[in-house]
Amino acid sequence: MTKRTNAILALAASAIFSTGVLLAEDPKQTPNTNQPTGQNQPGQPGQGAQQGEQSDQQIVQQMRQFAQDPATAPDKLFLLNSAISNMWEMQFSQQVMQKAQTEQVKQLAQHLISDHQQAAQKLQQTAQQLGIQVPQSLPQMKQEELRIFSSLPARELEQQYVSSMNADHAKDVACFHAASTMSQNAQVKQFATETLPKLQEHRQMVKQAATAMGISTHGDEAIPAAGHIPGSGGTQGNNSGTERTPTPVPKPDKQ
Repeated sequence: MTKRTNAILALAASAIFSTGVLLAEDPKQTPNTNQPTGQNQPGQPGQGAQQGEQSDQQIVQQMRQFAQDPATAPDKLFLLNSAISNMWEMQFSQQVMQKAQTEQVKQLAQHLISDHQQAAQKLQQTAQQLGIQVPQSLPQMKQEELRIFSSLPARELEQQYVSSMNADHAKDVACFHAASTMSQNAQVKQFATETLPKLQEHRQMVKQAATAMGISTHGDEAIPAAGHIPGSGGTQGNNSGTERTPTPVPKPDKQ
């Protein structure tokens, strides 16, 4: 593979596994293709688990097929990952819309739902051109995550949502930027190029919401202002006014 192919494949592969895809070992089970995209309900454990298992198997089957043609694999993997990420962000936003109490968070969730629905339509068209079957439900692990988040109190749910959206959109922007410059397929490059500005806009909106909620953003992750930063050896200032005392700097002696 070329360096460009390796770069985009590494970005897409890293992101797809960060969404929690479980590598199912039974490739013979037929996935459910009758369920509309994004319509599985996290609140129904039995049905959701079955759909999640089918989605896991469908994803792995397609990835194995991608591997047989290394020349087109990066673009196909990018689209598959984008479909999963898009579905996750929409369904998480829908959960927040039902329970959130902060108006800014509700507006953020509604904005993301609207834009990601439009992106899903364009993605579906591009995927069909490359012979990719877009998953009809989230992987099982992501469905379980939604159930956990939906059980949280409203304030904590809002914090987890904003933190997650900050990290997710940092990865989205990186992957779509790579695809917009390195994709070998004209349709994929066009989809990535047209979608990238919206994702960049989303990232800025998320950062604004994080600031309003007292959540500090560091790199690709968001950390609550009172949270411990791994490796920092201290904590950030919290809402109670407690801050880490800075080390005093000695003054030079007067001559």
